[in-house]
Amino acid sequence: MLLTGILILSIFLLGSVKDVKSENTVTVLTITDAYITWCGGAYRMDLNLQHGCFINIMCDGDLNFDVNAPANTVNLDLLQMPIPDVTFEEVNPGDPTVKHFRWNPTPLFLSIGNLRFCSFDNNGDLTGICDLQYDFPMPVELSSFNSAVNGNNVNLTWQTVTETNNSGFVIERYVINNGTSSEWVNIGSVPGKGNSAVVSNYSFTDRSLNTGNYNYRLKQIDFNGNYEYYNLDNEVVIGAPAEFVLSQNYPNPFNPETRINYQISKDGNLNLSVYDINGKLVSTIFDGFRNAGYYSVTFNAADLASGAYYYRIQFENSFDKVMKMIVVK
Repeated sequence: MLLTGILILSIFLLGSVKDVKSENTVTVLTITDAYITWCGGAYRMDLNLQHGCFINIMCDGDLNFDVNAPANTVNLDLLQMPIPDVTFEEVNPGDPTVKHFRWNPTPLFLSIGNLRFCSFDNNGDLTGICDLQYDFPMPVELSSFNSAVNGNNVNLTWQTVTETNNSGFVIERYVINNGTSSEWVNIGSVPGKGNSAVVSNYSFTDRSLNTGNYNYRLKQIDFNGNYEYYNLDNEVVIGAPAEFVLSQNYPNPFNPETRINYQISKDGNLNLSVYDINGKLVSTIFDGFRNAGYYSVTFNAADLASGAYYYRIQFENSFDKVMKMIVVK
């Protein structure tokens, strides 16, 4: 049961030895001690591989085997290197007739290709050959990834068709300003379904964004820590607000901190201040120039006594609003 969702293995013979022999001048190289590992190498499963095999594996560990060449071999090579994280080294240093192949195929989802091993004699002539084909499946098949803007919130939705060993998704975002972008930032996560053969729908809302351009991607992570990225095709644009808004602080009542959100529809000078019930100024939260956009500020009332207070926003001559908040200690 441990293999369920971690390992998918199918090996089929695609060719025969006769296909690669040419009048007995080229030998089919043999493969011995073939196996895969998972769970950090704690578990192992032996395989039976030979020339012409088709390999379809998904695991969190390594694919290993030895390639054996004729006695007159001077050089034994892997002619088609599929990806990094592959080693092909002599089992016994100085003996080119047996080499050990190691590859972690887990990150290479949806990849199809060939592994060709060839041996050569002292004259550089081909003496042996072995071909393997591979097709590595994705642990998660994503069918859609979309975004929708609602004010200064972005709702991300995505759908999977199948999932295998899926721990979940990390949502990442970066901001584009004046043609330059920031670093990718982790903004949240959504748990996956583990193993599923049915359609699954997911969503995540990125809230209270400033005006600007944003890109998003999903980092799908399996239970073994391997991951794959899925990028949102479109750039998300948060435009300037259509109107001036001052929102009720939250939480309210509060002690000692609360947040105040506001939005302004054009550039200009703004003042946001707090007054007591007698109209006396007790704190200036902000006083200066602001670009049109969405804003959120934290107000700390640690130095204020319990009671009712009023916060007021003034934007040049076009917007003036007052709202009540309660400090409870």
